[in-house]
Amino acid sequence: MIITKANGYREPFDEHKFRRSMRKAHIPREYHDQVFQQVHDALYEGISTAEIYQHVNSFFSKEYPQGACMYNLKQAIMDLGPSGYPFERYVGKLLEHQGYKTQVSTTIPGKCVTHEVDVIAEKNHEHFMIECKFHNEHGLRSDVKVALYVYARYLDVVQNWIAHEPLLERNKKHQAWIITNTKFSSDALQYGQCVGMKMVGWGYPEKGSLQEMIESSGLHPITSLSSLSQSQKQHLLEKDVVLAMELERNEWLLREMHLPHESELQVRDELNALRRCVLE
Repeated sequence: MIITKANGYREPFDEHKFRRSMRKAHIPREYHDQVFQQVHDALYEGISTAEIYQHVNSFFSKEYPQGACMYNLKQAIMDLGPSGYPFERYVGKLLEHQGYKTQVSTTIPGKCVTHEVDVIAEKNHEHFMIECKFHNEHGLRSDVKVALYVYARYLDVVQNWIAHEPLLERNKKHQAWIITNTKFSSDALQYGQCVGMKMVGWGYPEKGSLQEMIESSGLHPITSLSSLSQSQKQHLLEKDVVLAMELERNEWLLREMHLPHESELQVRDELNALRRCVLE
């Protein structure tokens, strides 16, 4: 059976690939056959991947509410776009959860020129310059040109940092990071490893990937909420609301949207389900 991907390409439906996606999303094995059967029964020639996702979500909404947020996490991150700023804010929140002190979208001087840096993070005697490479299309990778560009900027910045460090902080560790919501090319990884950059992507590294950072923290993006329309999500992103849990912490945000009572209950139910999506 031929399916149509989001980029318009057509390819045969691959059961093994579909089941692998459920494993990667940490969907309990007991649901795999049931989800696959529901999707298989709905297949027709040319069906879009978006419609397949709808059938998956339909199953989870009835049988396993946590499953929807787990399975659609990668798309939810892409929906933080089209600009990269919400992703920078989101990365800052993830790092703050891990105990880092962060500055997002800041301008800092280097030895030679001034740089706009996505995230500056500090923890103990560690100091990091972080480039957040956001892609809103599947299949795009951060290549070696990105790695070269980031490291060149870091070298300029770190020289200024070291020159102005107090004497007691001369042993502080400095490092460049790249965090992306997709993947790296092999030569980007090779270069990053060679110069000592920290590379964090979707599914990379095996321990500490972006996916694992999100799942272990429970800090799901606001775009995970299927009970909100795209315009409502964009409205919240424009207010710098990037975390779903911020709706729980700030009741006025929900009231401000003037949702019908039933719609507000759906949002609250989904927030409760998201809270249970913490990877143990």
